[in-house]
Amino acid sequence: MFGAPAKGADVDEHQRDLDTLPDKPPFTEAERQRHEKETFGLYITSSPLDTYRETFERYAKNRASNLQESDAGGAVILGGLISGLQVNAVRNESSRNFGKKMARFDLVDETGFTKVTVFPDTYERFEQVIDEDAPVFVRGMLEWQGDDETPTILVSKIIHVNDADQEFEHDDALKFDNEFKLFTSTTPDELPLLEEKTQVRVGGAVAGLRKGTSKRGNEYATFNLAGPKGSFRVLCFGEIAETWVPRLKEGMALFAIGEAQPDRDERYAIKADELLPAAAARSRFTSGVCLTLTTGEINSELLGSLSQLALNYHGTTPLYFKVLGDDGKALDLLEAAPTFRVSPNKDFEDSIAGLLSLDR
Repeated sequence: MFGAPAKGADVDEHQRDLDTLPDKPPFTEAERQRHEKETFGLYITSSPLDTYRETFERYAKNRASNLQESDAGGAVILGGLISGLQVNAVRNESSRNFGKKMARFDLVDETGFTKVTVFPDTYERFEQVIDEDAPVFVRGMLEWQGDDETPTILVSKIIHVNDADQEFEHDDALKFDNEFKLFTSTTPDELPLLEEKTQVRVGGAVAGLRKGTSKRGNEYATFNLAGPKGSFRVLCFGEIAETWVPRLKEGMALFAIGEAQPDRDERYAIKADELLPAAAARSRFTSGVCLTLTTGEINSELLGSLSQLALNYHGTTPLYFKVLGDDGKALDLLEAAPTFRVSPNKDFEDSIAGLLSLDR
């Protein structure tokens, strides 16, 4: 009646609508997460923090929640999502960076957020990685600004999570973190308290590198060495600059040896008399290697293996054996013959760990 559709017409029309829908594959997890954030302002089914959890846990040395326990000036590596990204041009006309872009954002991990500042030189290098909601790692120096309760990271490097395995596999700052802790002889706070002309040894990854040429035509460089004991400003000029300025690069793992002297902003800087690659630190700074053995475990097989290792890693560092009785009391301290002096690098340490327990 009145032209009503025949029975079953609704079903046919519905089927025609289905037939005209495009045949598209389902969203990937990343696409679904992005659409949820764009539509609802938050993640519903899952977050990129969940997607990349394993990678963040593998490489992030720090979390937002534990930064309060870190010393100002210390080197940190955090992983998380970029949030609240702001990109602005430098407005200070007297600055060498006038008109250049810089960025500020929060880096969000599962424990909270951390303020991040990316200055122009760093922004130019990593602009393609810096995007809202991007999952990244940031490396930089920790700083408290004014009375802020939340610290800020001054960034030296930004790594997209998809590039993390490749980047961190060759990352000197991570590779030599133990050396930085072991062989750095002071902290930034201790520098003003040292006696005049005191030599110090500081280690870390090169950050904020500046190279230039003086009016006399001599090359020089200034940079920070950011390590677990803090960030140290280093001055490199004179004869040492001729050798090192062409070789210096961001992220390079180094030790600087020299005197601390007053610098700008009531801070102190290290005038470098010597720069040393971190890979050579153990051989250079280790005065001796002492292995602890008990009388019950000493046998010809073990001594033969130790002798072979000493020959394989021959160097200039004396090798000692501390001998304990079965009751744990010290019986003797023996120095191996000069033939068995060693080069105590990481490979040597790993090989020894394969024979003896790690606490030796």
